[in-house]
Amino acid sequence: IDAITRLISTFIAIINPHAFIFCDDEVNQFVIEQIVKSCPQYIPAEHIPKITVSNWKEDYLFGLKSLGLDLMITRTNKEN
Repeated sequence: IDAITRLISTFIAIINPHAFIFCDDEVNQFVIEQIVKSCPQYIPAEHIPKITVSNWKEDYLFGLKSLGLDLMITRTNKEN
């Protein structure tokens, strides 16, 4: 857990993301809670982004749908 927490803290310090999302195949809620508890050792609590778990397959398919719809709308608007 400590190695992951240090890695996340490094990303936070360099990139300053609004959220840090893990794949639900890789971690569970217990690990997320441990990371959230450990992060303030390295980064002030007010700078820690939302750390959460998501389903990679659902996110990937949602992204493909969004890109497809955007492409369809853009082409339709250009034709009119």
